Amino acid sequence: MRALPSALMHIEDGKIVKVTGDPGHPVTRGVICQRGRLMPDHVHHPKRLNYPLKRKGEKGGAQWQRLTWEQALDEVAEKLSRLKEHSGK
Repeated sequence: MRALPSALMHIEDGKIVKVTGDPGHPVTRGVICQRGRLMPDHVHHPKRLNYPLKRKGEKGGAQWQRLTWEQALDEVAEKLSRLKEHSGK
């Protein structure tokens, strides 16, 4: 079984401002990767997607349609079912 790294989120005014490793964690002893440290930049980036999008028009045309989570999950489930039927697995 693999131990999961433990991280501490430093929050100010409801926003993550810093992520550090938990020095009390028995395996990581406070060490986290660069990606973990950069999490606030990813979470609060102004261009971060927070909802599903579906391409409209030609690929590369940069036209997108916003979907609800329910619509997106239904479309993915339908496509996976078709792939399963086609491949037989």
